Amino acid sequence: MIRRLLISLTFVVTTAAVGLAQSASSSHSNGRIPPEKIPQLSTRQSHSSKAGLTCEFGSGGQVPSDNLFLRQALISSTGSNESLGYSVVVQGNVMVIGAPNAYAGLGRITMCTRANSNWTSAWSCPTQSNGSNIGDGFGASVAFDGTTLVVGAPGTTVGSDTGQGAIYLYEYNGTNWQPLAGILGDSGAGNGFGRSVAVSGNYMIVGADGFGTNDEGKAYIYEKSGGTWNSTPVMTMTGASSNDHFGSVVVMSGSYAGAGGSDIDVGGTDNGEIRIYTLSGSTWSYIDAYHGVQSGSRLGPTAMTSDGKIIFGLPGWSSGKGIVATWSCPAPCSSPAGFSWTGDISNPSGTNSGNFGTGVSFDGSNYALSAPGISSGKVYLFSSSNLNSPFRDLGPDSGATGILFGSVVYR
Repeated sequence: MIRRLLISLTFVVTTAAVGLAQSASSSHSNGRIPPEKIPQLSTRQSHSSKAGLTCEFGSGGQVPSDNLFLRQALISSTGSNESLGYSVVVQGNVMVIGAPNAYAGLGRITMCTRANSNWTSAWSCPTQSNGSNIGDGFGASVAFDGTTLVVGAPGTTVGSDTGQGAIYLYEYNGTNWQPLAGILGDSGAGNGFGRSVAVSGNYMIVGADGFGTNDEGKAYIYEKSGGTWNSTPVMTMTGASSNDHFGSVVVMSGSYAGAGGSDIDVGGTDNGEIRIYTLSGSTWSYIDAYHGVQSGSRLGPTAMTSDGKIIFGLPGWSSGKGIVATWSCPAPCSSPAGFSWTGDISNPSGTNSGNFGTGVSFDGSNYALSAPGISSGKVYLFSSSNLNSPFRDLGPDSGATGILFGSVVYR
């Protein structure tokens, strides 16, 4: 279902820019936003549903392994068209949920915590932060690793460049989340820098799917050195063709990173493609690229682990039935020959337009794979020892309709 594609890439290191606030001239690229300009994470005055968030884990919501996967069940908002749950990330007992259309497009993130890792434990969601300006889309992407939180705001306007985009960085000091700084995308309206983000250790990758004259797209890898995130990327990658929207998908784990998107055409239309990179010393290098064989496969949703296991979702495969492909390249992995196909996981329901593989998550032993097009949506749990049938399937509470359950799944 997936083919490799060897391609040549130009690695570009951009010129360092002067540190700037959001109001800086658009002639500067990748400028730094000082901490005082970063949206603050603060405690809300009310914790009731009227404050904007209700987390409901109904009957059947218990996952049979502690701290395995988030069951993104009925996470609902009292505000209309907020796109709550557009981005979600979970680490331990902390969950961050993005709502990029909240407050007329300012955007919002909500941080929730629980007392322990038992999935029946109630989540408390007292902390939130909003974007600075209408249209910022703050919370369109979120990434979390250790004590670092990254929030994308791809709609951020810089000077006259509407939608240039920005990301915001926070650090947990043991008591509170402190704003560190932000990074502005390259100059240009509609670049959408921050559309996607991922972070692992001292590196993060950021996508700008609208970059270029015809939305070719771009992705950036940044490094933290001496406790400070540098605003100059150590590597950039760009899309090859018009409307590729390269960088709409990014992923990172340990010494592996990936970037691409489901709109990329490779020998067909909307096959989708993900390029894989690996870190050796302090240098990121391209290894290989993978794309869907069928037109409309829309390969894009990707998850990876630090030991070289990678899964690709192809939700458009076979008229929208969807499929998930698994690959592996044990670390250290430095060549395409190291990657091997380890199996496909088929849509358990066989339903056309189920879009199986829209959400993919993997912890090394178990998979959470979603099919939001099946009725009101399904999430299937598989063990790596048996890819033929799920050991559990999850769905919304009885009577829930139209919620696209499983559009996003995270471990």
